Amino acid sequence: MAIQFTDLEVLTMKSAVKLHPYIYNLLIERDFDEFGAIHLRDALLKITDSYADVTEARKFIRRQLIRLEALGFIFKIENSSGRPKILYKKTESFYSTTFIPRKLPSNSRLAAVPENVK
Repeated sequence: MAIQFTDLEVLTMKSAVKLHPYIYNLLIERDFDEFGAIHLRDALLKITDSYADVTEARKFIRRQLIRLEALGFIFKIENSSGRPKILYKKTESFYSTTFIPRKLPSNSRLAAVPENVK
């Protein structure tokens, strides 16, 4: 038995975008709106002990930012005065998209973000 959808139902259905649980916690639950990679890295280090090395945490955050920028959910704001400082801001597309935290693989060394962490 096949499920039938009307054209309107198909048009209004949105597919949810999966985010890493730590990124979901930082961008959705903690509601970072305008942020730099360092802001996210420092917040990440506060919610998990998975990254003993600050460099590994920075690389993880950078990969996630590149992905979100490529998908059009964030954009760069470059500060032209003084030392160059790159900040990111959420786009309208970010706010109109449904995000869900991705499940971690069982062999991952990362643990899921506890519900009570905020």
